[in-house]
Amino acid sequence: MRLKDTGLTAQDIKDKVNKYMIETYERFDFLAETAKDQYVYDENGDAYLDFYAGIAVNSAGNCNEKVVKAVELARESLKDITLDGELQFDAAIVKEIGERTAPASKVA
Repeated sequence: MRLKDTGLTAQDIKDKVNKYMIETYERFDFLAETAKDQYVYDENGDAYLDFYAGIAVNSAGNCNEKVVKAVELARESLKDITLDGELQFDAAIVKEIGERTAPASKVA
């Protein structure tokens, strides 16, 4: 979801992060708007090499086609397990974004 589609400003999102996220590590003054493979892009379209992994997260890149295909196959074959690849960080920050991004999600 692009920043302009959220109805929020970059500062609004940064304020929500500061209010609701636990400060476990220093964050850069950067808002990733889109991502593909090993790059993340800010709201100006500038590309940055993505070194972010997180806790219990593999750095397979963003929207990596092999990972997307694996999730699709898992969804098809593991019907009793909830997998929600569409649910993103932005949906966790703003409930309305989760409802618009993945309206049928059992996770959102």
